[in-house]
Amino acid sequence: MCDMNEWNQSRKYLQYLLIHSNGQDLPWIEYFIGQTFYEIGQLNEARLCYDRAIKSIKINLQDSTVVLSVIGKVLYSQGKYDQALDFLQQTLEIREEYYEHFHVDIAISVDNISDLLIDQKKYDQALEYQTRAMSIFSNFILTGNVLSAQGKFDEALAIREKDLPYSYTTVVSNLMDIGRIKVNQGNFDGALDDFSRAVTLLHEYDPLNHSELTIGLEWIASI
Repeated sequence: MCDMNEWNQSRKYLQYLLIHSNGQDLPWIEYFIGQTFYEIGQLNEARLCYDRAIKSIKINLQDSTVVLSVIGKVLYSQGKYDQALDFLQQTLEIREEYYEHFHVDIAISVDNISDLLIDQKKYDQALEYQTRAMSIFSNFILTGNVLSAQGKFDEALAIREKDLPYSYTTVVSNLMDIGRIKVNQGNFDGALDDFSRAVTLLHEYDPLNHSELTIGLEWIASI
């Protein structure tokens, strides 16, 4: 994570690029300037940049989902949940139009919507989205494991390099979230299963992550 001075330096460079851009890159420069504001908590300034990016005729519908998603996150951070949900659902709808069902970007959109619904205590809806996200992320892990077993290591590595930032760690996070939702619903047997699966994944893929393992085990012990 950069400190505020580093973000300010990055913004100055991006603003220089904005002035000297050939026009084609304008929406992405605006987007990245917005990111420098977002990272230091200046959400209103970030939103202005994102709005300029999304209104640009230079950005196509498929690429616009990156900006729509982050506008949703800004609104989420400001507690404007209904507006945030509109942007996040719009993002998901566009991605579903352009990508295959198990594309990682769809999983990210679904996961973002689930987080918002959890904050609104809409647990039944959140559980549906969490389950869908987990199914997609799990698919990447399983695909990589199958390819490794077949000796197709280059293909397996390519999948893991592309998707593992969102795969096992996100599966663990989703399992923990689903477990907590089920606790709130009084479904303790289901919650126990989810927490146990999360701990098993951590033991297999990240055994040195003691803090997460402890959290998972504490939830298991509390049921």
